[in-house]
Amino acid sequence: MKRCCFVALVFFCVVLPAMAERAPGTADFFVSPRGNDHWGGSLPEPRGDGRDGPFATIERARDAVREKLAGGYDGPITVMLRGGVYTLSAPLQFAPEDSGKPGKPVTYMAYPGEKPILSGGVTMSTWEDLGQGVFRARLDGFSPAERAGLRSLYIGGLRRPLARTPDAGAYHRIAAAVHYVKDPDTGKDLKSGKFAFRFHRGDMRAWPDLARADVVVLRNWESAMLPIRAVDESANTVLLSGPMKWEFRPNLRYYVEGLREDFDSPGEWWVDPDKGVVLYRPLPGETAENLVAVAPRLRQLLVVAGDPALGMRVEHLVFDGIAFRFADYTLPATGHSDWQAAVTIPAAIQLDGARDVTFRRCEVRNIGLYGLWMRRGCRNCRVEHCELTDLGAGGVRVGEAGIRSRPEERTSHCTVSNSFIHDGSKVYYGAIPVWIGQSSDNTISHNEICDFNYTGISVGWSWGFAPTTCHRNLIEYNHLHHLGRGVLYDMAAIYTLGISTGTVIRLNHIHDIWGFVEGYGAGGIYPDEGSSGLLIEKNLVYRTQNGGLTMHYGRDIVARNNIFALGQRSQIHLGRADKKSSQTLLRNIVYYQEGILFQRMSELTSDYNLYWNTQGPEAVRFPGGVDLAAWQKQGYDRHSLVADPLFMDPEHDDFRLRPGSPALRLGFEPFDISKAGLFGEAEWVARPRRIPRERKPLPVKKSPPPIPIVDNFDSTPVGEKPASVQVQGDYDGASVTVSDRRAVSDGRALCFVDAPGLKHSWEPHVYGFPNLVEGRARGDFDLWLGPGAIFAHEWRTNDTPYVPGPSLRIEADGRLMVAGREVVRVPREKWFHLSITAPLGKAADGTWHLEVRLPGETAPREFDLTCAKAFTACNWVVYISDGNEKSEIFLDNLRLEAQKP
Repeated sequence: MKRCCFVALVFFCVVLPAMAERAPGTADFFVSPRGNDHWGGSLPEPRGDGRDGPFATIERARDAVREKLAGGYDGPITVMLRGGVYTLSAPLQFAPEDSGKPGKPVTYMAYPGEKPILSGGVTMSTWEDLGQGVFRARLDGFSPAERAGLRSLYIGGLRRPLARTPDAGAYHRIAAAVHYVKDPDTGKDLKSGKFAFRFHRGDMRAWPDLARADVVVLRNWESAMLPIRAVDESANTVLLSGPMKWEFRPNLRYYVEGLREDFDSPGEWWVDPDKGVVLYRPLPGETAENLVAVAPRLRQLLVVAGDPALGMRVEHLVFDGIAFRFADYTLPATGHSDWQAAVTIPAAIQLDGARDVTFRRCEVRNIGLYGLWMRRGCRNCRVEHCELTDLGAGGVRVGEAGIRSRPEERTSHCTVSNSFIHDGSKVYYGAIPVWIGQSSDNTISHNEICDFNYTGISVGWSWGFAPTTCHRNLIEYNHLHHLGRGVLYDMAAIYTLGISTGTVIRLNHIHDIWGFVEGYGAGGIYPDEGSSGLLIEKNLVYRTQNGGLTMHYGRDIVARNNIFALGQRSQIHLGRADKKSSQTLLRNIVYYQEGILFQRMSELTSDYNLYWNTQGPEAVRFPGGVDLAAWQKQGYDRHSLVADPLFMDPEHDDFRLRPGSPALRLGFEPFDISKAGLFGEAEWVARPRRIPRERKPLPVKKSPPPIPIVDNFDSTPVGEKPASVQVQGDYDGASVTVSDRRAVSDGRALCFVDAPGLKHSWEPHVYGFPNLVEGRARGDFDLWLGPGAIFAHEWRTNDTPYVPGPSLRIEADGRLMVAGREVVRVPREKWFHLSITAPLGKAADGTWHLEVRLPGETAPREFDLTCAKAFTACNWVVYISDGNEKSEIFLDNLRLEAQKP
């Protein structure tokens, strides 16, 4: 017995270490750039006589694995890839016959200490200096279609911008929407609210090579990339080949790319597909001799192609230590536009019907699309210890947007862990680093996510309490920061959509989240449209534009034991009361020095919270502007306190609690946020910290440029909606359309048709956002009121809640009322004119002036009136049919703009 133990001890002490030493270089097959697909593939190096050695391609190794499995082999298989570049002529495909077995996977891995790169690009190292700061290289190996479709160029591994105007970082602004243009092919009126817009004179021209130009438009949380069809310089309108998902509106930012005329700045490139060449303007230090560029040919690099509907799965594959680089994106003839999250964009690595497929220690870089997508019918797949960077879209997607009726076709139980996902959404601005669609039971943990133009992690894909298959997802220990970056807005570090019962968001470290300065913000954790059933606990969120928790609406959301600190505009958004939102706030610390505490008010349970404003306890104000005592009398926060939480050093982002913190008396449980983010070897953990960052305060909110509202409605076809203002409440017999039945002079006017039984008396109405903030504003319009019609008009700020400015109401009996008192009587079924002026900005003093020009009177009646002194800007204006019975109102010659000095 003792002898047996001794032999066993010798085995474990001597034999196993020897096996471990040999294991790193041990494999069933090898692949090398110096290999040959006619060799046996069992050697890591070519044999001296040149008769045997590694394979040359991964496809040959895959086929060798298939042969071995088909021969009845029943063990694990390892394929080792030697370092170097493997240029793919087509995406690498894996099918069910490539599968391993439980405990016996098929592994494709990097040879120890080496880095294999699977590339979908073509290297261009021969450049000709044409002089005047232009280099030229030929696109050898590209078909005519591939040359015409080239969208990306990388030099020194860095993406270079396609020729554009204005240059990178700057934008033009849309001047106005255009609802109808002449079709250049047919000459007929073309409904063009989503196909055309008016530009400011000089921003666009009828360039000779328009067929190669695209307009990239940024809108709130998304972007569109649309080819140009025609430019009319006389009308300052551009017609596009495809639609944006939403109608264009004034002040949206855009740029034009792909024109030879705009190839004018260092670092830009342009392709001439007819001649098969690329032109490039070098940066300082770049010469024709040292310049090495890569132009991607492929759109995808690796495809795992199972069919879950037929039970044909690809199982137990491992990809370890492999770099996937250089995949381009395709722009269809009608362009690209998505509702949200660039959800229609595919990935360079795409999985269907995959089970237990793992990507470990891999790199995904220089990609024009999403990085990796576990799409249909995937289960127990993992992305761990990977880096995904320089991405045209997002990082990792899990599941689909639609709900699959068959459970075997749904993706679930997948993991994205310990991965560094950064520097993305470079082409599709609304793309997400980690996106979960209609998928349940996934874990997103210990990732570092930063430097994208929109949301960091998005969970769910249903709106308004609709059915969903997205439940029980775990989002924990992630470090999310520097997201939004002032580009898009209506976003957050962690964003949810729809009913998500059992989903937990905990122990995440979130900071420096900010959106476009003219937008309505970016937050830390954002339960949007119908988000329900969430537990949000032990998260640290600070330095965000809109605060730590920004609900839109949802139900049964519990936020407990979080630290929400240093929101710029606000700290917490409660849900919308009209959507019957419900939320619970327990044992949170809310710490701020600017902005307001709560936005909105809805069904709320709150207690044992600690609130503190660095300006002092008197600065802490709850909804309605009340202090804590008054708030408690309303039934909220009965045990909560207003007190300094005694953080260690909040000015330097140390939010640990000092001994004696009042939060501890309320039951707050301290948590260690240092565990959030990457883990493992020191070099890996330190990698994100090597990105140089200058700490800056969040940019201050900025008003958009003014948008004058000027419309006599004559250019809008009869029966259509106006282009100058937005329509709300046109349903159940109510409408707002352009009519030729009645106008001040020959032409058209805007007709409001009211109806009984509408949900709100203030429907229908039209509104606009003129963004007048300085000087003096003047608004004019002609009005015609039918029997029983009630009309209301108001100027408003964009505060929450808004501050009303000039406001009037005309009752059914003709009384024009201001602040509840009659000012003048106006006629029925006759045109009359209204004119309003008011000082704005620093000149605002709570006064405004009204002129009423009645029919038959030569001089207007004038009235000096008052409004709230806090009214300093006309950001928002409404024109309302405010009745509850069938009636008509006509409005004409609408004008609202800043007066010239």
